[in-house]
Amino acid sequence: MKVKLILWSDPRAYLAIMSTTQILSKRGIDVEVLYRTPASHMDVAGKVDFGSKARLRPIGGGHTGWRDKLDFIIFLFKAIVSVLHDRPDAVIGYNRLGIMAAFLATRLRPKTALIYHNFDFNTNSKKNSPMRKKFFQLLELAGARHADLVIFPHAERAAVFKSEAQLDRDPITVMNCYFLSTPKQKTGELQRLLGAKGLRFDRLVIRLGMIGPYHGIEATIRSVLEWEGNWGLILAGFPDEGSYIDEMQKLVNSLGLTKRVLFLPSVSYSLWYDCLYSAHLGISLYEPFNLSHSYMSGTSQKLNNYFVAGIPSIVSNSPDFVTFVERFGTSKIADPADPHSIAEAVNSILSNSEEYSAYCRNVRSAFESEFNFEKQFEPVLNWLVNEQYNTER
Repeated sequence: MKVKLILWSDPRAYLAIMSTTQILSKRGIDVEVLYRTPASHMDVAGKVDFGSKARLRPIGGGHTGWRDKLDFIIFLFKAIVSVLHDRPDAVIGYNRLGIMAAFLATRLRPKTALIYHNFDFNTNSKKNSPMRKKFFQLLELAGARHADLVIFPHAERAAVFKSEAQLDRDPITVMNCYFLSTPKQKTGELQRLLGAKGLRFDRLVIRLGMIGPYHGIEATIRSVLEWEGNWGLILAGFPDEGSYIDEMQKLVNSLGLTKRVLFLPSVSYSLWYDCLYSAHLGISLYEPFNLSHSYMSGTSQKLNNYFVAGIPSIVSNSPDFVTFVERFGTSKIADPADPHSIAEAVNSILSNSEEYSAYCRNVRSAFESEFNFEKQFEPVLNWLVNEQYNTER
């Protein structure tokens, strides 16, 4: 069986894509990933295991501006030629630009099953949106309607999309999780880095992922002023476009927190995981400015990082996360815009060893029972096997 994955992004940024290629490879399925060549300043992740039977095919020159648009046109053409030449059993298109390419390719190769996997859907474009954006959205919705299977990381997002795309069947939910067998990857890089800066903490709080607005970062930094112990805050991940990270660094300086708050932009995977497995608490805050941020439980890669590491977390006080915490007991709720609320949550978990241990047990239980990729991807794997069986018949 052959499966082709198509996305206009770097697959190393998506936990579910890396896990998908690994699990398909383990099942003996040939996998090829067509993706956008990352820009040189973003290409710092390092080597990643996609599975023994996975082939990676970067397309484009990692350009920006008008050359990026030209790269995408070339990407569309090569995706179509690749599907026609290789005749895969299934093609998975990721997010809007990935499903556009996959949809166009499978229109010329209708025997190939089409799957749409969305990670970050928000509601319809505004009336004054550019025509190009509206056209892309129409292609996305058309691709989803023609897809044999639609996958979303959260059931509520899926329900909104089903209505908007007028799907005749329910999407299935696959959360962005790690494998149960994920090895602990601790290298000592972080401690060496902290030591070189003369920093030492009794407890380490981390916030992993894109460093940009609408993630409670400013309030989290301000909350450190109220933390009760010698605890440090590490913010690791790619900075958002613009001056946001510079503004946050100026805030750290103005508050006198340079010895307690450290930014690690554009980290390699080895340092990322060393931060993760060195940490005692994770921050996973989202300000509810769009649909995706309103429904992040199980979807958030940050949160699933903390699950695999076995550490508790601070999550937003959205209704979605409130329900999640009531069910699994893995996290403390905080207002992502209120430093005092965040500080109270951090102090509550880290100052009480019995409470902390209870949270860690709940995290491990949730990971083993629900938030692991083996369980999440099983419906898709069964569907692919049945699809191949029906085709062969």
